[in-house]
Amino acid sequence: VAGGASAAVGTGDGRLEGRSEGNRAELSMVDVDQLQRELETVERLLRGCEKENENLTEQNRHLRQSARLKREEVDGRQLQLIAELNAAKTSADTNPASMRRVAELER
Repeated sequence: VAGGASAAVGTGDGRLEGRSEGNRAELSMVDVDQLQRELETVERLLRGCEKENENLTEQNRHLRQSARLKREEVDGRQLQLIAELNAAKTSADTNPASMRRVAELER
């Protein structure tokens, strides 16, 4: 290449090989600016993912708590029904008319 200028050959990834020193510094600043913008974009995406993860963690905590409370409620109701059935069976042993109540509770 005549006149001291060097030829620029593309590398296929947007970089140029064989640049002169002046062009390298100029293009290097462009590359740095591009990388800085990409870094900022990735950091914003990361913050968004972290925030979404926090929201999902909080939702999960609430769902687990609701499930635990519901399970305790169901368990309590089952214990109550078992106690009523046992009491009705005890009563039916001494009073045959109470057998109808036992049948209702067993359903």
